[in-house]
Amino acid sequence: MVRRDGEDKIRLDRPLEEICLKYIPGAWKEQTEHRPLNPAEVAQVAFAADCRLSRAIGIVENSKKEWQSLSDEQRIAWLSHGPTKDPIRAELFRAITGVLGKYTK
Repeated sequence: MVRRDGEDKIRLDRPLEEICLKYIPGAWKEQTEHRPLNPAEVAQVAFAADCRLSRAIGIVENSKKEWQSLSDEQRIAWLSHGPTKDPIRAELFRAITGVLGKYTK
């Protein structure tokens, strides 16, 4: 939902495109069925949580990393194994992937 030209509009989530449709109350329905997550999305959630945990326990270099800045090899390794050095980080990774695993296709 965005406001354009003084009107409420629905902006479609399309990169590099500004597609806005007029908002008509009652014409849009809330999505009640959710699609399954893919393993990469679960890994991204676990990665974001790991960055926050790293900051909390004082591992500053890990807390500043971004998923987009990882190489394909690093992403695949993270997806498969998660963090391997700190037991608390590995436990958080297992917890997140375990909970979200049942929502994964």
